[in-house]
Amino acid sequence: MTFNLNSASDPLLQLSRVIEEDFMLIQEVDEKQIITAACNAYSRSGRLLASVGPALPWAHEQVPEFTEILGSRIDRMLATVHPDTPCERFNWLLTPVSAIFVPHDPHAHTANALQKVLIQLHTSPERPGELLWIGVERQTLSRLQESNAVAFSIHTFRDPLFSIATDMASLRGMLTLLQTYSPQRLQYSEMEQIKDCAIPWLESMMECGWS
Repeated sequence: MTFNLNSASDPLLQLSRVIEEDFMLIQEVDEKQIITAACNAYSRSGRLLASVGPALPWAHEQVPEFTEILGSRIDRMLATVHPDTPCERFNWLLTPVSAIFVPHDPHAHTANALQKVLIQLHTSPERPGELLWIGVERQTLSRLQESNAVAFSIHTFRDPLFSIATDMASLRGMLTLLQTYSPQRLQYSEMEQIKDCAIPWLESMMECGWS
């Protein structure tokens, strides 16, 4: 697909109208990786825009142990991104929210949705598959030839938990992660209460697959 940008308008704003991804630009300034521009039209957190200006680690301050464990690895990865070899990674969470874009106070929105879902699951504990959603972010890193900046894209997906009901590998993988994540990791992802509802459902789906 060919898309011609209008030089009279902001390029990232124009991209947000034709591509279902969020973008940020990362550039080296005074030997620090700085987020110099961002467009937040699809992902749930407004922190993407708030990240413009500070050094890159600020964007991950709220992720437990993220900078300490992965900070140097991220710096190396950014330094080695080549125009001909973009990078790709994925992350995930379980959420009571089906919406992809929640522009106003996403944490309060999630808390309200979680309260309603937990009440339903208390009376119907067999329903996590239909009441919970798998949220996935596909993230890419691409080096821009002219500016040498790194373009970071985020494509957000939502699928109902029951979409993996017959996928034994996905069930086993999600169960393992929920059982081994630290309390801090679960709290950051807002999954500490969801975990207790999701684990029995995952186990029951695996038992069905084995029988």
